[in-house]
Amino acid sequence: MRVLSLTMAFAWLALTAVSQGGDKKEGSKGGKVIVIKINKDRQYIEEGAKSQKPVIVKVGQTVRWQNDDSVKHTATSDLEVKTDEPLFDTGDIAAKGKKKDHMEITFDKEKWDAAAKLLKMPNAKELRLTYYCGHHEGQKSEIILKLK
Repeated sequence: MRVLSLTMAFAWLALTAVSQGGDKKEGSKGGKVIVIKINKDRQYIEEGAKSQKPVIVKVGQTVRWQNDDSVKHTATSDLEVKTDEPLFDTGDIAAKGKKKDHMEITFDKEKWDAAAKLLKMPNAKELRLTYYCGHHEGQKSEIILKLK
């Protein structure tokens, strides 16, 4: 009887862990993904938040921009590594429900180094990276990129 009770307790714990972890997303390179949804009001809102605000990303994490609007968008860095070559750019993110309605970018050490150099902040612990939509003037947001 005691073995059966323990078995049932472990089974319940396992099911609870799966259901609580079920909403975690993994990127194409593994690890937790930060999801930023693009809404019909042309705002970039972190999943779970109620309004647009800067999103904190640690070096090595992946950001997934998910388009929940009926028109295409981009997430394009204001910083240019070279002329017409932004630090990051999702390219077109298709309208909700269409193929390619989300795009991912991993903010690796290489992106950190390039941004720190462009911002002339080699000793910074965090960098503020602004970005915009290439299709909608005034649609902007910000990522705060932090070293681990």
